[in-house]
Amino acid sequence: MKSNEASAAILNFNKGKVKLQVVASYIVPEQPMGGTPVRQKKPNEKKETIVINGVECIYTTDSKGRDHLDWVDEEQQIRYSIWAESAKSDVLNYAKKMIAK
Repeated sequence: MKSNEASAAILNFNKGKVKLQVVASYIVPEQPMGGTPVRQKKPNEKKETIVINGVECIYTTDSKGRDHLDWVDEEQQIRYSIWAESAKSDVLNYAKKMIAK
């Protein structure tokens, strides 16, 4: 997937009561703006690093919304995210099938 503009694909899956949303988006490098970046605090979020088939993923639990698992492809061009509400095991199982060994 290559483009001069930001591009994304969204797939929705239903598994019983669990609804998963898979998002693949092209990474557009940000241009430096100068100044000092300020980290945004999100006290309702908890992040956990999980390695799936050798790929480092970040699982974010959000007490005020949906959880998501994020990772970037080997070429650092596409960001993948799997979103769901309180369905960590389903998200991880789906990611294991997406991320080839």
